[in-house]
Amino acid sequence: MKILILGGTGLVGSHLVSEAVRSGHAVAATFHDASPPPSPEGRDWFPLDIDSGAEDGLDSLLQKTQPEAVINATGWTWVDGCEKDPARADRLNHLFPKRLAQCLEPTRTRLVHFSSSYVFDGLAGPYSEDTPPGPINVYGHSKRAGETALLDGLPDRSLILRTIVVYGAELRKKNFVYQVLDKLRRGRPLEIPADQEGNPTEASDLARATLALLSANCAGIWNVAGPEASMNRLEFATLIAQTAGLPDSLLIPRTTAALAQPARRPLRGGLLTDKLCRQVGPLMRPAREALSKLIPRLEPPAV
Repeated sequence: MKILILGGTGLVGSHLVSEAVRSGHAVAATFHDASPPPSPEGRDWFPLDIDSGAEDGLDSLLQKTQPEAVINATGWTWVDGCEKDPARADRLNHLFPKRLAQCLEPTRTRLVHFSSSYVFDGLAGPYSEDTPPGPINVYGHSKRAGETALLDGLPDRSLILRTIVVYGAELRKKNFVYQVLDKLRRGRPLEIPADQEGNPTEASDLARATLALLSANCAGIWNVAGPEASMNRLEFATLIAQTAGLPDSLLIPRTTAALAQPARRPLRGGLLTDKLCRQVGPLMRPAREALSKLIPRLEPPAV
């Protein structure tokens, strides 16, 4: 399959690129930094900055690549940043996916788009795909608006994947696993919201499940996340520390309210994945198993 991956250098996008190439797909991907990553055989890189008027560049890119499927791994996921700049959140998480659907509407190309458990209020999770959304912050509202735009504009060819707490090897080293390892390796305490629950989701597992659903011609909304829907962030951080052989005593439990973050958080925000498991089987690994493979790859070089 000819697949165009938008946001190919990010956490999710980079794993999608690697997995799609490994699976034998013809892959093109986009980047927004000054220069593209190295390009293995069968992979082409194209610049695309969705934050500064991407319409012309998007039209040209689609004409040039002629994909059978587009996977949109772009977006603005900084929850507190979205709260402070609602216009940018709407532009990146709602209006860009809407524009993408409009571009693809005259074609037969399928669209995969990533959404979030933050479309829910977190009062009664974990949630199934059929639960009515009720976001409580700007990020959640922008992601829900993006979902609605695709369901309205490209209903039969949009595959919308809700996920949560994604972690894994990452060029920019920004996700939760890196944050915990960095603090503990430097012997510094780290405050953890012990009352936030949700599925830790390893990025390569997410990529494999995404391609499996795409290959099966699935559409609509799917929850794609790890199997532990009620694991809280302190439990996850403790697993990270223990797997890395670092002291978990430096992890300081806090309530979300005590952290006084700008954006409200859905506390019980886990996702039920029964539908996914019926379709693709047990692709998503428990956090302990996935971390045991991941963390040795992230260890600093021996001195």
